[in-house]
Amino acid sequence: MRKRYFLITFAIITIIAGVWVLACKHPTGEGTIPGVSTKENDGNGGNSEPEIVAYLSQEEQNADFEHEDILFSGATSPQIPALTVTSREVLIAASGQSAGNVKIKRSSDMGMNWTDLDFTPDSGYSYPFFINCHNGDILLGVTTATKSADSKTIFYRSANDGETWTKEGSSIDLKNVTNNATDSSVNYGQGIALRHGGNLGSQKLMFPYSYNAPDGTKAGCYVAIMFSENGSANFNSICEDFKIKGKGKNASKRNIGSFGSYISKIIELANGDILLNMRCTTDGNMFWMVSKDCGKNWDILTVNNSPENTVNNNKKEGVRAKNADLVRYEFNGKDIKLGGDKYALMITSYERKTGYDVMLTVNDFNHGKEDGGAANKYKYTKNIISASTGGYPAITVLPDGTIATLTEDNGDMYFKRFNLYWLTGGAERINYATDTSVKF
Repeated sequence: MRKRYFLITFAIITIIAGVWVLACKHPTGEGTIPGVSTKENDGNGGNSEPEIVAYLSQEEQNADFEHEDILFSGATSPQIPALTVTSREVLIAASGQSAGNVKIKRSSDMGMNWTDLDFTPDSGYSYPFFINCHNGDILLGVTTATKSADSKTIFYRSANDGETWTKEGSSIDLKNVTNNATDSSVNYGQGIALRHGGNLGSQKLMFPYSYNAPDGTKAGCYVAIMFSENGSANFNSICEDFKIKGKGKNASKRNIGSFGSYISKIIELANGDILLNMRCTTDGNMFWMVSKDCGKNWDILTVNNSPENTVNNNKKEGVRAKNADLVRYEFNGKDIKLGGDKYALMITSYERKTGYDVMLTVNDFNHGKEDGGAANKYKYTKNIISASTGGYPAITVLPDGTIATLTEDNGDMYFKRFNLYWLTGGAERINYATDTSVKF
């Protein structure tokens, strides 16, 4: 009898001890430890055990948060950045430092700690850009780093959040895009997987392809639109025509140009239209154009004399934006903010102004139309301090609604993570009860 009572008492004590241990592990409930949360992996190739992920707590979302590190250093300027986050919540950052020299790092805790990856592209390639594919794979594109009419873009794929990379069979030769170009700079930062409107459920990928084809009378800078509808098995140039505010001749086949332009960027809008942003070197103006047929035809809606392309009402002095990157305020195709399907972000550097501006739109950049009245492209702007002008930026969005950037500054590449509260000066914040696909 005594033995029976002893066993019962021992079992009760064991249960109480177990509950006490769990309570110490999560004293206020799972996922509410400041700065971290515990989530199960989704089973797509990762460990099924719970893992600690560095989400901000609700208290941290209700105040300014910013974290900054030098991620890549010691390179000859410029460094070309690329930054993305996988569907399994792993950050991957790349720096194109010279021909054949692309450095890659990954972080599984939202940028708090980083691991160097063993990656060397084919000789002579740099200018990295990522595409976050529909199936969770990450596509890394790199391009011939030296100016050449034989310029080529090749691709590497990772199916394990950047740990290893395999060279793809597909590639893009400049001569297959156009037969009169002298060189191409293609892209940097990121291309896009189309996920919205009529593109929902597709395998469509897209990125802009910038090249030079001077003919003596024109500046000779053009943008082709590279498109895949089979998950990157092959990319084709699909642009057929462009107009300016609905006017212009119909052409059987022509790319966007000729302009004196820097590299352009594209973003998918909430309804599936594609928006392209271009910064012009000749007069400092910024052009916005939209395609309603998945990149075939374009209408330039924001032009030289648009209100935002002036400084102190001087029509000859544009905003002088130089390099930029765009991203939707979403994670893995899902909106971060409740009712925020038209939220998106842009980061840009300037020719004559130091630092980088991060701009948040709540109306899909006014769908590319000119600013006017209350219908302006950006609702909030915050400057990231830098000593440099005209550097290269990249931007992405993390699953807890924080935003990450990678920016060049005199040979170093800075990683910065900040929250919506910081960006908007406290006007907006993440509320875990209603926002993001992450529920605590």
